[in-house]
Amino acid sequence: MEKVFTTPTSLHCEPSPEMKDSVTAVEKIVGYNFKNKKLLEEALTHPSFRWYASYKRLENLGDSALNHAVTNYFFCLADRPKLNQDQITKLRSVNAGNLKLACVTVRLGLYPYLRRYETPALDKKVREFTEAVINGEEEMGLVYGKSEGVKVLADIVESVAAAIYIELNFDLDKLWMKFKPLLEPIFTLEDLQGHPATILKEFCEKNRMHYQMKLQPRHETRNISIADVYVDGELVASGSSNRQKTARRNAAKEAVKKLLLYVGTAAGNDSPFRIEEAMHGLHVLCVKQRLPEPPKYTYESLS
Repeated sequence: MEKVFTTPTSLHCEPSPEMKDSVTAVEKIVGYNFKNKKLLEEALTHPSFRWYASYKRLENLGDSALNHAVTNYFFCLADRPKLNQDQITKLRSVNAGNLKLACVTVRLGLYPYLRRYETPALDKKVREFTEAVINGEEEMGLVYGKSEGVKVLADIVESVAAAIYIELNFDLDKLWMKFKPLLEPIFTLEDLQGHPATILKEFCEKNRMHYQMKLQPRHETRNISIADVYVDGELVASGSSNRQKTARRNAAKEAVKKLLLYVGTAAGNDSPFRIEEAMHGLHVLCVKQRLPEPPKYTYESLS
């Protein structure tokens, strides 16, 4: 049967002379030797470099292909119970979302090979995110999730994936076999259980709240880090520690407790029944996402 989507895979094209070294280096990093090296050159060209085609078209294709591949992977897992729609969506997000792909780009060291023009602001954001990855900060999604640096780093992986996908004649199974090792570790539901940042994220999304976590400048004399959680633009909780990731964890934990009280009183009904209703909602959320039971806060303790 003739394939609907085909590409001239026998086409051999060399990259531009100034990109030859970058293309060769990235081929070694991802473990794939391109026939049409112009595809990889395009995948490594930022839109700021206006004289050549940028990765924008490839990034769009790669985003779709990786999301489809990850969805298929979790849908077809034979060694665990069938996952429901919400669970598959969540696993796809953490394994093929911008934050995960940006971390992959940092780990593989791909950003230095990106051809770009006069992007000091972007370079600074990428450096900040790279430092966070190297330091193993767990709540990066709350701090950097919507950063331009994260988006560009994710675009690089998606574009490279698209270039390989095209060379493999749009064979999704072959793409997954080639690309899955680059995405390791693949996160499972067990990896996401019980973290305060996960509970905070789910709680805010369920209640249609916009949240953000920010780090204060490090206290010079006391040598501590302080993290603040903002919900709908307002400061709701803070956490401190001599380690940044612990400060963020503490802030997220405190924010969940405060948000329970907020949900109970937002309608002007400061009563134990509203608190119980909020607690029940969080309990249902944790059961649905296979998270541990939340702390048993009471109206009196929160007040």
